[in-house]
Amino acid sequence: MELSALTPSVDGVALFTVTGVSFGDGSLASPVPLGRNFPCADPAVDFANTYETDFAKTESVATFMQTDSVTSDLGYFVSAGWTWEQGDYLPEDDVFLVRVELEMSDHPDTFTGQQFEVFLSVTLGEVVVVGESLCYLRKP
Repeated sequence: MELSALTPSVDGVALFTVTGVSFGDGSLASPVPLGRNFPCADPAVDFANTYETDFAKTESVATFMQTDSVTSDLGYFVSAGWTWEQGDYLPEDDVFLVRVELEMSDHPDTFTGQQFEVFLSVTLGEVVVVGESLCYLRKP
């Protein structure tokens, strides 16, 4: 399984810099724990040292210090099926979250109230699933 994320850019400058990737705990997405059948997808896993992760800048960014994309090779994920064996299976047990951490740039287009699309993709063998997530900006 390969995960990729790409942030938007304007005039050769990334609006966000990708700073990290980690597993999420699901507390914001679900009232019950997620991923109980995937012990390798725990938020405590040191993502950068466990999975091959490449932070890079795409051709749409002219500055050399901004990384506007990340690709992580997560290898194979298989549900262990523990909760089914224990008799307390929930559909959420076979779901895990990956969190992409972004840092907002000082571009003039980044101001409170703006929203931008971050593009995400997951590749499973020959199947590619592409989606987007809206980022809403709030500056203190």
